[in-house]
Amino acid sequence: MNKTNLIIDITNLEKDEVDDLKIYLIGENILFDEETISEFTKEDFDRNEDENEHTKNSYELAKMFGDSDEKSQMTKLYNKTRKVGSYLTESENDFVITIQSKYYRRLK
Repeated sequence: MNKTNLIIDITNLEKDEVDDLKIYLIGENILFDEETISEFTKEDFDRNEDENEHTKNSYELAKMFGDSDEKSQMTKLYNKTRKVGSYLTESENDFVITIQSKYYRRLK
């Protein structure tokens, strides 16, 4: 079975157009769905931390609170960590930590 990757270039879209996108999980690509944003809680965050899912937590925080650049970057990093044998660089890991530090206190 052949895999096909669909890449959507959003660089020419207005910010409100990007923010209004409803995007879904397709294959290995993690994409945003605004309807699930409010479901992520401190309890989810803590459970993910126990399972060493730090990048997933930052991805969820960026989905809820981040700007379009943060959402885009965290989607890329989360997708990268979902691949077997893939690790983040030091600067990518620093970005993950920055997102957590910036938005954790907003969780309920």
